[in-house]
Parts: sequence; C-alpha cells; structure tokens
Amino acid sequence: MKDKKKPARPRRTPHKGMGESELAYRMGATDGRSWAVPFAAPEEMERLARAAAGKPERLFKRRLRPGHIATDLSQLILGERGTPAAVEAFWNDGLDEPNGLRVIEDLRYTKGFVQGVVDGWKEYKEWVERMGDAYLPGSHKTSAWE
Repeated sequence: MKDKKKPARPRRTPHKGMGESELAYRMGATDGRSWAVPFAAPEEMERLARAAAGKPERLFKRRLRPGHIATDLSQLILGERGTPAAVEAFWNDGLDEPNGLRVIEDLRYTKGFVQGVVDGWKEYKEWVERMGDAYLPGSHKTSAWE
C-alpha cells in the first residue's frame, strides 16, 4: 500500500473566506445601524458621529479605553456617566443580548458598531434634508423615520 497524503484542508472559515475579525466588524456595523435607526435619539447619534468625526478609529485613540469600552461608549452616547448597573442595562437592551457588556468590549465588534451608528446618522441627516419642515425632533422614536 502506498502512503497516501491527505489533501490539505483549506484554511477558511465557514463564512465564505471571511475571518473572525471581519465577521465581528460586520456584525457590529449591522447592530450599530439596527440600534441607531429605530432606537437612538438624534442627539445620541450626533454625539457619537461628532466624536468619531467620520473616522471611528479616532475614538479608540482618544476616547475609548481598553477594558472600559462599554462605560466610555455609553457615556459618549448618553452624554452622562452611568452607574455600572445602568451601563450593563444599556448594552443588554441596546444590543438585545443577555451579555451585552461582553459583546461590546470586543474591539473589532465595537469598531463596526460605531461605524454603523455613524452610517445611521448620515442616513438620518439625509432624511431630514428630504423631509424639510416635516421634521419633528425625536419623532422617529416610534418608527424608522416614517
């Protein structure tokens, strides 16, 4: 019998060649936009978009500390520092996850989340420009800016 070599296994994830980092980033971007469009107040989106200045990487160099991302990001979004229980509740509700704190502390996911919120803010501003005088601050809280 000849020694047959096993064929080399392709080094791919089950996500069609997408690595873990890319998958976490995309999930974060989707979740960020999904949170921003129906739930975030315009002021919350604006605060985050302004701090990121179109480049979410800026936040991670200046505002968000490793190990404190959940607290720092919730403070940036809400405009006030919350108690640990309030921060945990914010992320559990916002991400619709029982362990939202653990999810948001993943740097790859958070970068995507911030980008998703920034994209949601851009979409919201375009909507306001199209609607003109029909804009009522906070009116989008009930739906995705009807």
